[in-house]
Amino acid sequence: MASGAVYSVPVRVAQFASFVHEVKQEVLSSIYAVKQFRPRRSGESVIETVNIVCDHGHYYEVMEYVPYDLFSVVVSGRMLRPEIFCVFRQICNGVAYLRSLGLAHRDLKLDNCVMTQGDIVKLIDFRTAVVC
Repeated sequence: MASGAVYSVPVRVAQFASFVHEVKQEVLSSIYAVKQFRPRRSGESVIETVNIVCDHGHYYEVMEYVPYDLFSVVVSGRMLRPEIFCVFRQICNGVAYLRSLGLAHRDLKLDNCVMTQGDIVKLIDFRTAVVC
């Protein structure tokens, strides 16, 4: 993938936020609520949803582009102990932020974390997330 590329990825909107029960053309305002359910804060450790679009009855979530998956970074063996602590703290901050919104990720693992070029870790893949 080229740096800065933007891709659309299918998403199960009903699983992304459990308060959206059915995905139909007439509930586009509810889908908009999924995108807008939280204010964006600079440096947040949760992937940003840029848009949710409908194309011929198929819904797609457009997310910010993040070039590295955390699993590959960790497996490379090049991280020093202070970097590991920093990554762990960022993951904890992301989980705490989700918890403050009343959400539980429920599938937290290295595969569901990505890292920006500025070494900011972001949580992704909210298919199993629930409101708690």
